[in-house]
Amino acid sequence: MKKLLLSISLLTIIISFQSCSKYPDNAGGSVFSKQFRLTYTDWASTEVIITSISQGVYEDDFTEIFDYDINFNADGTIEGILVADTRSINGQIVTETIDERWMWRNNKSEIHFPDNGGKETWEIRRLDLTNFWIVATDTETDVITEVKFEPIN
Repeated sequence: MKKLLLSISLLTIIISFQSCSKYPDNAGGSVFSKQFRLTYTDWASTEVIITSISQGVYEDDFTEIFDYDINFNADGTIEGILVADTRSINGQIVTETIDERWMWRNNKSEIHFPDNGGKETWEIRRLDLTNFWIVATDTETDVITEVKFEPIN
């Protein structure tokens, strides 16, 4: 009888744990901390969608133009590279090194970058071991960028 009660209790805990999620697009909870899921993975962009009402851009797919490879370090720094291949729109290839500080905001539902004057915040839409989805809002340029990342193998 004790084993049955213990089994039912464990099952109830597991079901209730998996039904709650902090991020809107997550399917369920995780036994790994947010810090672990974010910082111990090298992330590469798989989808980049940009919206800028003032510039007349509405959910345009820029996946073929922008390529992000980033790594959040546990010490509060982020390293990576952004490659923008704008040759298809009469531009050039631009490579930008990412090397700045980051910090959690709003109960770890957002990532803030204090080095860029606080103009950009990333709202986390999904964060698990295989997906990291964000909506980045740049208040200075009126650009909203939705980026989906997957781990680099």
